Amino acid sequence: MAWDVIFETGTHTDSSGKTKKWTEADLDRIVNAYDPEKQEAPVVLGHPKTDSPAYGWVEKLKREGGKLFARYKQVPDALKSAIGDGRYKYKSIAVRPDGSLRHVGFLGAKAPAIKGLGPIQFEDGDAFCEIIFQEENAMDIEELKKKLAGEEAARKAAEEKAAAFAEKAEIAEAEKKAAEDARAKTEAEFTESRKAQEKAARDARFDKLVEDKKAVPAEKDKVLAFAEALGEGEEICFSEAEGKKPLEEHFWAFLESRKESHGLFSEYENPGDGDDDGKVDATLTQHV
Repeated sequence: MAWDVIFETGTHTDSSGKTKKWTEADLDRIVNAYDPEKQEAPVVLGHPKTDSPAYGWVEKLKREGGKLFARYKQVPDALKSAIGDGRYKYKSIAVRPDGSLRHVGFLGAKAPAIKGLGPIQFEDGDAFCEIIFQEENAMDIEELKKKLAGEEAARKAAEEKAAAFAEKAEIAEAEKKAAEDARAKTEAEFTESRKAQEKAARDARFDKLVEDKKAVPAEKDKVLAFAEALGEGEEICFSEAEGKKPLEEHFWAFLESRKESHGLFSEYENPGDGDDDGKVDATLTQHV
């Protein structure tokens, strides 16, 4: 048979209620004290203090890390099958006061029907302590069901949590987009409103230039387009008197500071002021 874990380091309580912390050094003592040539340790079933048949023998012992391993011999196929089927969940070892192994016991099921095996007698005066060891990977069906149910519940809880988080993230993203769209709309409306106000202000300033005879209506489109283009420029200073102001403002100041920009505004304003004693060709005044 393959090597089988029969014990491990840690704090264990024996059959007399005594608790002890077992170390790797303790396991080494058990290994070193075992001599099957002098006294073999049997494999037994049930409570080892009663007469029980030997279901095999411990051939060798070894320690790997914090675990004690045994290799068996002369183990019946029926017992091998029962162990393989998981019918024996617990193992117990009996250790004598000198640290030698007395037996390895398998607990947890009725003994298989094996005929022809002789009994082994334990004398009452042969003192020993019995320690029951349950392998970490040993688990009955009910315990396995409980564990699987717990893992399934944990998985579902994690999935529900993830779904709720995803839903919240989706809602938050939608709210963020709605806020961004609303802000963009407000900014666009503000920009349009500002442009409309600036256009109205430029129209009013140009109309004032026409009223003051410093521009003619035919110049309006060009003047307004030029003024709008300058409106995007930075502030500069052409003279200390004017100070630093936007390029568009300099442009309007220039136009507003001009004299009458077209001779027609003054040439025909008072027809009676000519050199011919106030006489002006009637046909000319009819076209002014």
